[in-house]
Amino acid sequence: HDGFIELGGEPDRTFGYLNGDGVFEATNVGRFATGDIGYLDKDGYLYITGRIKDIIIRGGVNISPAEIEQVICALPEIKEVSVVGVPDKVFGEEVAAFVVLSDGVTLVETKILELISRHFIKAKAPKSVHFLKTMPRTERGKLDRKVLQKFWIDKFN
Repeated sequence: HDGFIELGGEPDRTFGYLNGDGVFEATNVGRFATGDIGYLDKDGYLYITGRIKDIIIRGGVNISPAEIEQVICALPEIKEVSVVGVPDKVFGEEVAAFVVLSDGVTLVETKILELISRHFIKAKAPKSVHFLKTMPRTERGKLDRKVLQKFWIDKFN
């Protein structure tokens, strides 16, 4: 099972940040939470499966977007995928998938949803798939999940 990843273990070790003015700001002593989720396999290898801030909570069920993204990416037609939590009046959050197709291919939403239904319980499966030409990126080139959430809110609320 996935768990929160922490670094440290030495009780006298202090973790923190060096501020712009050169002053060290301590955030934790002994252990440092990385913000990642993962697991150790039987040989002790660490696998990172997602970020805490990206977890979708649908009616009390914790859903890792990275887990769903990995399954969708198995389709050869998929160039990029992002799974995000979007507002839902009943469950708090709902799961939405956004995909970019490889050049020159077509794919229907039902094929993606069918694949997902074979891998996940209904509570974890995205309820919708949205096709995009490109994924939104931040100034640093990272995927911008907030833009995807805003797109969904503007379109469906």
